[in-house]
Parts: sequence; C-alpha cells; structure tokens
Amino acid sequence: MKINKFIKKLHDKQRKLDMRINQNDIFEKLYNDFQKSSRHIDQEQKRMMQNQKVMKKHFDKLTERVNKR
Repeated sequence: MKINKFIKKLHDKQRKLDMRINQNDIFEKLYNDFQKSSRHIDQEQKRMMQNQKVMKKHFDKLTERVNKR
C-alpha cells in the first residue's frame, strides 16, 4: 500500500516537473521572439534615421537651388 502511494506521489511530482519544464520552454521561446523583435525594431529605426538624413540632404539641395533663382 505504501509503495502504491509512493509511486502515485512520484507520478504527481514528475507531472509537475514536466509542466514546469514546459512553461520554461514556452517562456524561453517568447523571450527569444521578443529579442528578435527588439533587434528588428532597432534596425528599422536606424534605417529610418538614415532615410531621414538622405531626405534632408535632398531637401537642402532643392532649397539651395530655389534660393539661387
């Protein structure tokens, strides 16, 4: 009888452990996805800043041409 009870407790503990491992895996995946998104956002911001600089340069050239007239 005690052995059966012990085995049942073992099964319960294993099930809880499996749940924790699964939760950790899910958390790790979400965290990795977040890191990728964050890097992507940083890259996109840099690209936009570069585009903004290029557009300002063009605008300044056009303004200079207009002012010469």
